[in-house]
Amino acid sequence: MPSRKREIGLEILEGIREIKRGEHGRVINVPSVSAIREGTGLSQRKFAQLLGVSVRTLQEWEQGRRAPSGAEPAPRSYAPPPAYRRCRSGTSDC
Repeated sequence: MPSRKREIGLEILEGIREIKRGEHGRVINVPSVSAIREGTGLSQRKFAQLLGVSVRTLQEWEQGRRAPSGAEPAPRSYAPPPAYRRCRSGTSDC
């Protein structure tokens, strides 16, 4: 059985064209990190501590210079209730 030589460059180019036409992939609407933080009423410092990241990392997320990666905890649309309540009540150094 003769093997057919693949045209990798053409396959990649066709794949890119499919993505541009919207035939593959998906769009996920993620709320902005700053909107999530503002919804909690926490300062950047307290919200960063709650997430376990530096204030600088949080600022970069909020300004769109970086996005949360797998190595960093991603902000959720809500804060964990016990930690959130401790931070809001001032009974914790969060």
